[in-house]
Amino acid sequence: MKHAPSSAFSLLEVSITIILVTLAMVTILHLWKTVLRIAESRERHESELYLAKSIAEILQASSPESKIAIGPQWKNLAVDSITLDLKIPNEYYLAYTKMGEPAGLLEQREYQQGGREASLRKVPIKSIVKISTSPSPVLGLSQIFIDVSSPAKKPEKERDHVTLSLLLPSEF
Repeated sequence: MKHAPSSAFSLLEVSITIILVTLAMVTILHLWKTVLRIAESRERHESELYLAKSIAEILQASSPESKIAIGPQWKNLAVDSITLDLKIPNEYYLAYTKMGEPAGLLEQREYQQGGREASLRKVPIKSIVKISTSPSPVLGLSQIFIDVSSPAKKPEKERDHVTLSLLLPSEF
């Protein structure tokens, strides 16, 4: 007795198809993960840049006094703001929340190490800012460097950084 030719797929053809579809799915999932990581990095970079620009605008608006907020109650409490001394080289370390609000001053050690699930005043910290001041060779001006880095829980060398620089009058 002869068997009629079958129009069905063989087990080998089905196995090869399953393997190829699985490889394609794994590749697509890996690419998706990479795209999400790149998008997250870009979003963090834009957030850091926005915070650096905001700080620069505040310093320019309050120049030559150069007052900056260091706490959430800076509008009502004098202790939640500081005046930067633009006549001498100095560094200030500040913590900022996810909403871009100041959460307080940090010590240099805290800035460099990070590593903690940053909680200053029981508020989660997203970004850490280093403001460096140095007198400019041009009389009456100071150079300001604003370095915003995140995520705050990582040590300084592992964080993403955005740096802006500007000149401000150091006296009337």
